[in-house]
Amino acid sequence: MLDNWQTIFGNDLNRSARNFVSQALDARNAWAHANGPLNAVETVRALDAVAETLNAIAAKPLAGQVRSLYDEQIRAAGPGIAATSEPSAQGDLLTVSPAAARLKPWREVAIPHPDVLESRFKDAEFAADLATVELGRAAGEYQHPSDFFRITHYGEYRAPAMVRH
Repeated sequence: MLDNWQTIFGNDLNRSARNFVSQALDARNAWAHANGPLNAVETVRALDAVAETLNAIAAKPLAGQVRSLYDEQIRAAGPGIAATSEPSAQGDLLTVSPAAARLKPWREVAIPHPDVLESRFKDAEFAADLATVELGRAAGEYQHPSDFFRITHYGEYRAPAMVRH
């Protein structure tokens, strides 16, 4: 959204909506790339930013669902969270569900090759054109998961197991 703000969203959404989108993206990046869970304050801020973004684009039912998560986090963190602007010395970490606690971070499961970690590659060679993959017209290493994994990650590719509910 931010990359296309002026051309697509700039006429319909105001500056505060752009700020909420930016806050939500920052929280997503902190969660995806940090070395630990978000603390309670960061989580509440992120949920608020997502809810406000959804309100700005008139996605009221989804905004309501996110606001429910926000309210749950406020209740779980206790009454002091609303007045807290910075995490405490303990970090105000939220309770993690047992299922989430068993999940390993992606960077422990799929460790990129040094070329990828150190950005020693050409974007045109590294990034797969997903449309050609979907159509079955991609080059071999992009068309076959095991080949792509072999050239971009350490270890051996194992196809995901089917989940049954």
